[in-house]
Amino acid sequence: MCVPADSNLQLAENVLELKEPKTKDNIEQSPKGWGTRHTFLVLGFVGFALCYALRFNLSIAIVKMIKRSNGTVGAGKGGNLTMPDHEAAICPLGLMPKTNSSQFNYSNATLVDENNNDYESEKFDWSEEEQQILLGAFFWGYVLTQFPGGKLSHVYGPKWIFSGGILITGILSLFIPIVTIAYEYYGLIVIRVAQGLAEGVTLPSILVLLARWAPIGERSRMVNWLYAGIPLGTAVTMVAGGYLLHFFGWPSVFYVAGGLTLVWFVFWSFFVYNDPSEHPRITEEELNYIQSHLEGESMTDNIATPWCEIVKSLPVWAVLITDLGDSWSHYLLHVEVPMYLSSVHNFDIETDGWLSASPQVVNFGVGILLGYLADFLINRKYLSVISTRKLCSTIALWGAAGGFIGMIYGGCDTPMAVASLNFAAGIAGASNSGWTLGHIEIAPNHAGTISGIANMFGNCLGFVAPLVTGLILEKNPTLRGWRIALSIPAGISFAVSLFYLAFASSDVQPWNRITEEEQESKIRKDSVTLAV
Repeated sequence: MCVPADSNLQLAENVLELKEPKTKDNIEQSPKGWGTRHTFLVLGFVGFALCYALRFNLSIAIVKMIKRSNGTVGAGKGGNLTMPDHEAAICPLGLMPKTNSSQFNYSNATLVDENNNDYESEKFDWSEEEQQILLGAFFWGYVLTQFPGGKLSHVYGPKWIFSGGILITGILSLFIPIVTIAYEYYGLIVIRVAQGLAEGVTLPSILVLLARWAPIGERSRMVNWLYAGIPLGTAVTMVAGGYLLHFFGWPSVFYVAGGLTLVWFVFWSFFVYNDPSEHPRITEEELNYIQSHLEGESMTDNIATPWCEIVKSLPVWAVLITDLGDSWSHYLLHVEVPMYLSSVHNFDIETDGWLSASPQVVNFGVGILLGYLADFLINRKYLSVISTRKLCSTIALWGAAGGFIGMIYGGCDTPMAVASLNFAAGIAGASNSGWTLGHIEIAPNHAGTISGIANMFGNCLGFVAPLVTGLILEKNPTLRGWRIALSIPAGISFAVSLFYLAFASSDVQPWNRITEEEQESKIRKDSVTLAV
């Protein structure tokens, strides 16, 4: 049956009006008890932990996948580390000199006894350069799907983009042992690039979900609990991976991570939805609470990206530049600092997986603590939203700079170097309550797109930072060379913090909202659907 066009238009407007979020000024307290948003939070946390387990499991497994030559131990993100003799090291004394006592190496899972017998299996004859390429191949694909991941989340919904990326990465992990044994070096490169392509969509898509599920008064702690899966997943991989390697061999690292991903995907599929209004088991009280506390008119429908306005927006640039600058510190901490402790302080970073994971554990704790503190300051109105974001960003950036400065001026003081490393990596957890939320708050309808762009450029520093550091140390492999290398991220962190303080905003930008033309087009489209 057909009805007049004017009636269709009016009907569509009425339907749209019914879909508008209920805004109740008297809704201040969150509903008591466990809610659907908490289930989303737990599963998102586990999803991120799996993301980083799948990303870094090769860095652990490669220790037992390769044939080792004398003088090398395991592989970090940059390949095999050549442990220096105490006479050749820059500093004469170390925190943890090697001993002849029996010990279990949790990081590289090598069982060493008093006779120096090595029970590690040897399989592939890959050079150090080939190992570096293998470990970096993931990021070749990872940087390419950041922007598409954000855009596709707005078009098709973030639930399946996020979970699909992790699922594909996990399935590929299950095939790594088979493909590597059959095709060795080149087969593993192909798998790792494909894993990077799949996982590149995860960070932008989760921000789109957060824009729809995180009330403003809970946003800081929600994003911190989600992102806490990153350091925890890395730490668990470092520790548990060593046990798996020792007792079950290197294929077990890939099988366990891939198998857990399949289990997680089942739970995610049944318990997480693109939008609170789509969830069949959400209570009306929780739905009203979430929708009435979502600032920014986040929409489930895809709208055109206002590229000109984004490019001209200083708040967007504040987020992009800060994220880019922080990436230098992030990759230096993960790639080069272990070598710094080894070559400067005689510190065998591979000896204890628990100690290697300690910066990640500190990062986890700091992020969670500051998440609750940030929400407390906002809810009690002690600070505005933007003041809270600037405070947390400054803590993260200046704290990281301070950690690098501690390593610079600590010289050969190994305890100070280790403490400074833990401080720099741990205090970075404050960023999750700072500029990381900027994508959601200034443009929730385009958060995935902006985040994708930021992550695409930021992850390129995964290649640039180690390259620049390597060039510096190649010409000056001394304590002075390391001081120069460490001063770069310290200076960058301080500089980008000033830019963020000057231009950051938490106000929803005008171009985030749907235009009148898009609104009219949507009404006509809905009216046609209703008429049919």
